[in-house]
Amino acid sequence: MYDCPVLTRHQALRTTTRAAVLGIALGAGLGLTIALLGGVLVVPITASMAASGGLALAFATWAMLGDLRVARLGSLEDKRAAAAKPLGRFTIASSRAAVAIEAGDMDSAARAIALLPNVALQDGVVALVRARYALARGEPRALEDLVAWKSPKLRLRVGVGETCRYGAYLVARALVSLPDDERRRRTATRLLAAPDPEERAYGAWLVAFDEHDDGALARPALLSKDLLLGAVLARHEGLAAVARALEARAGKLALEGRSGPYRG
Repeated sequence: MYDCPVLTRHQALRTTTRAAVLGIALGAGLGLTIALLGGVLVVPITASMAASGGLALAFATWAMLGDLRVARLGSLEDKRAAAAKPLGRFTIASSRAAVAIEAGDMDSAARAIALLPNVALQDGVVALVRARYALARGEPRALEDLVAWKSPKLRLRVGVGETCRYGAYLVARALVSLPDDERRRRTATRLLAAPDPEERAYGAWLVAFDEHDDGALARPALLSKDLLLGAVLARHEGLAAVARALEARAGKLALEGRSGPYRG
């Protein structure tokens, strides 16, 4: 399953603060090393590098979180506006490419993707964006690469939560209109077991019309709150039939006394 920390929209500032602290620590370490090797005053250069590192990583993280959230939840106008922005000093090319692809602006996406590394950092947003870009271009195996993506394990955790939500959105959106198969069932099980409510909600898209017993499919029990959030996200995405099915299932669970939000 995805091994992701829970990161709601209200925690974006907290995540950015963590990024700033990390940047300060890295900058201070670099500044101290330069000062010691160069024989210059330690305090001024260490303080300067720490401040620069903290600001740079904070701005970059804030921009990345914003782009990924717009890619998932923004209106088409929001996506187009974000995609049209120039690539600035603190812009993360991968997250900007994500917005451009969802906006249908493949030229802007191509420009951002051209800035991505060919080998390094292939386990995070970069890998997701490359797979999504390939899928949009109709390249073979693009969907398989998207479904096979896993949360990065050997990198710092700043921003990973939103990355996983973006990944859940991509794979659910790609599979929801396809016939039911083992790949879709396996993905649904993985998403429904995630600790993050939005990832579970995207997983609910893939079982919206599934009338089988959840336990027989070795899935976590569906909760009405997951179904209702899935319905909200589906309706936002224009998946009206999926939204209606999830709302009906949530109502049925509530009437049965399971996970109902207003049980007495």
